[in-house]
Amino acid sequence: MTKHLPLICIVLIICGGGFVQAEELPYYLLMHDDARLMLDSLEQHPTDSNAFERIVLLHNLAFNKDEEAREKAEELLDKYFKKDKTPLVQAYCNSLKMLKVRSRNLAGNTWRYTKTFFGLFGDDPYEEALKYFDGIQEALKKDANNIQIRILSLSAAVETAEYLDGILSFAYKDLQWLRSHTDRLDSTETFFYALSWAKYAYKYSIIKKKPSEAKKGYVWITHAEEFALSKVYCEEAYIWWMKIDSLVQQK
Repeated sequence: MTKHLPLICIVLIICGGGFVQAEELPYYLLMHDDARLMLDSLEQHPTDSNAFERIVLLHNLAFNKDEEAREKAEELLDKYFKKDKTPLVQAYCNSLKMLKVRSRNLAGNTWRYTKTFFGLFGDDPYEEALKYFDGIQEALKKDANNIQIRILSLSAAVETAEYLDGILSFAYKDLQWLRSHTDRLDSTETFFYALSWAKYAYKYSIIKKKPSEAKKGYVWITHAEEFALSKVYCEEAYIWWMKIDSLVQQK
């Protein structure tokens, strides 16, 4: 067991498991129960004007392997934004396609091992994932100052870094961009920025086979905790703290 418990444990114990939310969270960064709660509310009165919000929330749920949410998001995209070429829409469209590759059970570690075999029958999962990631990068180039697309790009890169060669460098580029624009980030965006540095340290240590490098993530998680405005975010920070701690203990 780690000697240094993350601050979130102390907060949750003191609050008896409760959490006081200090400000409204941006919908595009909601996850897990927070995303589900807002989605349920919007789906009670679905309209053309809230269609994209529903797509983003469904995307965020799909990011955590909710296949039904991914399929619903694709249906809404096809219904409302089939011909929409705006960067933001295209970024989410390509991110959902990356998630679809993963859902076929050809993702993860098997991308590398099945590349040649599945390539015989068309695009292999490895190349497909890279193609859709490139689609996110194209959207970002068209709207480079869009923080929502930037964080989406960062999330796609850091989550797939150990499976897609060279992707970690894109995560680093996005993190550096956000570092130079921290004055534009709200509290929740700052939380994701800091937590993504912790994820980067974790993925870097795996790819480079240097477990000790993961230790850098502790500092970033501690920083992220200062901006965790919901219990869901506290729990997410704790999950990554334990992942890093597990990796560090292996050295």
